[in-house]
Amino acid sequence: MQFLFGAGGGNRTRDSCLEGKGITIMQRPRRGGQGWIAVISAMLLPCAAVARTWSRLAPADEYFGRQKISILGIRNELRDTTLRVHYTPKRASDQLRACESIQDALQDFASKYPRDNWLPPMIIQLEQLYSAMTGHVGHVRYVQFRAWAQRKLRAEGRPH
Repeated sequence: MQFLFGAGGGNRTRDSCLEGKGITIMQRPRRGGQGWIAVISAMLLPCAAVARTWSRLAPADEYFGRQKISILGIRNELRDTTLRVHYTPKRASDQLRACESIQDALQDFASKYPRDNWLPPMIIQLEQLYSAMTGHVGHVRYVQFRAWAQRKLRAEGRPH
């Protein structure tokens, strides 16, 4: 005869997801090894869902483009270049080379992690930078990048 005890009676166990997202309390099987298989599979299902979600996000220690810029570096370069263009709009075209290196890294980043949450705001910010450029070269870069951005975001089912 098998007895089940109430809470804290020794028949419960705590397990946590490998990513540390939570603790699950379940009944501990009393005999046989097959009960543990069900317990382990029940624990790993939520972990697999979290791992699938995390694999869509770019790690901060991966580098993109010819200059090998991380996603944090891309974000910082976008911010710095935006500030330079904002405070010296007459010299915005001087930032064209910086925008081109950001674009190279951003396109590499988008090809590897197309569903990353940081991608759409970065694309929009770079597009706005190109639109602030004066002269023929700046306009050509803007048109080319905008066409790429629209194709990329539509392919991912995101509005642009």
